[in-house]
Amino acid sequence: MGKIRLNIDADPSLHSERPVLVFLHGFTQDLAAWDGVRDGLRRIGPTVAVDLIGHGASPKPEALASYRMEGCLEQVADVLARLRVPRAWWVGYSMGGRVALQLAVNRPELVEGLVLISTTAGFAEIEVRAARISADDALAARIPAWGVEAFVDYWLSLPLFEGVKRLPEAQQQAMRSQRLQNSTTALANSLRGMGAGAMMPLWANLRDVAVPALILAGELDERFVALARSLAAAMPQGNLSIIPDVGHAAHLEAPGRFLNAVIGFFNRLEAA
Repeated sequence: MGKIRLNIDADPSLHSERPVLVFLHGFTQDLAAWDGVRDGLRRIGPTVAVDLIGHGASPKPEALASYRMEGCLEQVADVLARLRVPRAWWVGYSMGGRVALQLAVNRPELVEGLVLISTTAGFAEIEVRAARISADDALAARIPAWGVEAFVDYWLSLPLFEGVKRLPEAQQQAMRSQRLQNSTTALANSLRGMGAGAMMPLWANLRDVAVPALILAGELDERFVALARSLAAAMPQGNLSIIPDVGHAAHLEAPGRFLNAVIGFFNRLEAA
């Protein structure tokens, strides 16, 4: 198989003195998921939004190998090479956050800093990880029979997305419509190749991530609040921000509060 070329949307004038921000979305989303906050973050620097493999307008190959983390790292590294950007800030949500964190461990020369939303460094316990891999594989096996619409409705019904259900109906429908553009093969492969269980745990590597990092979680998402605290404490330049009264998708549920947290973080870095 040839090189996977991911679909991107890049701002002009990437080669200024300001930092470049690269956005990596979550499972079932595409680069449009950042539309509500992307313009606000241009106050920090030019932006690049990426469709990860199997999502949006990026390729959706049938072979599982291209969806595994090592393949995904090659693909996002190629994005910087195509744009002639040596290093970037990686802004990742959920699955995209795991990709960004893995990139910081495996390809630190490409990472100027991290903004991670609702992210984990993997399952450290062998039994817990094995159970998650088994559960993700079983769910992936059901996707072709369900079809995309039934799976998306199931996915959005999970307690993880309770906060999204408080958004205006039109906004919820727009998010659902975007997710319906996925394919069953790509969704199944993404679960198997880049699910949280498939990720090798990185907790022991975090002490070597020597870049500034902002770790965010929504206050109502208790599991990821605990994970965010652990991530921030384990990284030498880890900074924690808990967004009040929101859940897993903090940047979608409360874009203004999310922007305040991120812009405030960059302002403090500049002032230091």
